[in-house]
Amino acid sequence: MGIEAIEKHFRPQDLVKTWNLSLRTIKRMFEGEPGVLKISLTRGLKPAARGTWRIPESVVRRVHEKWSSVLNDELELQRRLIDMEAKPKRKRGRTPQIHSLLASAAGPAQPYGRN
Repeated sequence: MGIEAIEKHFRPQDLVKTWNLSLRTIKRMFEGEPGVLKISLTRGLKPAARGTWRIPESVVRRVHEKWSSVLNDELELQRRLIDMEAKPKRKRGRTPQIHSLLASAAGPAQPYGRN
């Protein structure tokens, strides 16, 4: 008998309350994770559409750690993008100071048609 058999097990509904996520999201997070128990009873020859899930505490910790690192990476990427947008963008070509120098050297602008 492994340690998973004696450790605390959670229902997906317990994690809905704790993590403030929907039941669908919780089930998608734990779908295919090793160690998750899915008990499905049969009705006649067909398996029941609904089943009972039990998730060992070690699996909950593993999935939480995995998703925390993914979210931390995503938050870091968002911070970097915000920092890039906050930096002043360099204009191509001449700088505004050169434009003002060129305009003053040329003198006042003449209307079209007059020399």
